[in-house]
Amino acid sequence: MQRVDLIVDGVVRNRNQKSDLAAFQKRVTASYQTGRETIVRRSVPTPPVPPNPPPMLTLQRTLFWAQITDDAVTFATQLHGWRHALTADTPYAPTADQVKRLKDSSPGVDAWGVQTQIPPAQIADFHQKWGLDRIIHQAENPVEAATVQAQYMIGNLTRDGLGDQFDRLNALVKAGKLGATTEVYNGSPETYDTNGFVASSFTLGVWLDNRVHIPLRGLIATMRGVPRLVGLVPGVCIWHGNNTLIDPDDRAVLMSL
Repeated sequence: MQRVDLIVDGVVRNRNQKSDLAAFQKRVTASYQTGRETIVRRSVPTPPVPPNPPPMLTLQRTLFWAQITDDAVTFATQLHGWRHALTADTPYAPTADQVKRLKDSSPGVDAWGVQTQIPPAQIADFHQKWGLDRIIHQAENPVEAATVQAQYMIGNLTRDGLGDQFDRLNALVKAGKLGATTEVYNGSPETYDTNGFVASSFTLGVWLDNRVHIPLRGLIATMRGVPRLVGLVPGVCIWHGNNTLIDPDDRAVLMSL
């Protein structure tokens, strides 16, 4: 017994039939008797439909905070469509009112931390204490990259930055198990190359260590002027966040994004 198809006048009439099935043999005989072109061929299994690719986890339009002040929060509540990531580092702990105001005025508020410096349990406790949405770990170097356990990650998403963890973490992104944004803290996004790592956004450094200020307007203009970066959704790191959010020009740019 074989599995066969019945083709009449070039049209498949029956597919994947048992060749010794009486009803099928009857149909074949009737077709021959009409004088129509009748072909019986061995059935070729129809290839399965490939599954849809997994939905990608994205980490976009997020303000990463360290220092947080009431004035900065007041401005942040006027932004539309921006998430907030609050550090679990104890010296920068927010107040209950600050967290509530950010949650009430944004798509979501997340917890983030450097899991090699802040115990992951502390980050998880911070996340639970404030009822936050997501946990974001950091991967600025291979040591940090090896310890990422959260579903979201910010870091230096290059082969140099991630080292031997590059392929593993990139595979997780492609499988829909990790959302990642890459840090662009050198003031020159046009020079930044993720070496094929699938980053869902470029997180731009504006106020960084030692109070270095890189104006956001110039960073965004540069991104829009580089063809390979056009359309890439930005994020913004405001390590000295209270300064960025009260800088008039940076504020105007944030409002326009």
